Amino acid sequence: MESLSDLEEVLARAVRVYVLAKKRAALLRDPDHPTLSLEKLARDYPESLQPYERGGVIRYRPTGLTGDDILEEYLSQFGYARNSELWYSLAHIVIERGEHESTRDPDLV
Repeated sequence: MESLSDLEEVLARAVRVYVLAKKRAALLRDPDHPTLSLEKLARDYPESLQPYERGGVIRYRPTGLTGDDILEEYLSQFGYARNSELWYSLAHIVIERGEHESTRDPDLV
């Protein structure tokens, strides 16, 4: 069982997934984004995007846990139900940290 001291690592993992989601959204809005590509995202986030070939074309599928899954998996070890008040508090922390990191990320500024 994890302990509450592992919370920082859990939050960091959830923030990483949050930032990836922002980058994927930016790429969807602008497929010709000057610094983003699916290939780059797959290299930078191998735990979350996996390449596969279909019809001779390399495509990418999302893999791994979402930020929501990461928080729920962690909190369930302590007996917290899905969508508990603590989950919402931690989710707000993830959003705030993710937005802060996004302001410093060269791919998103």
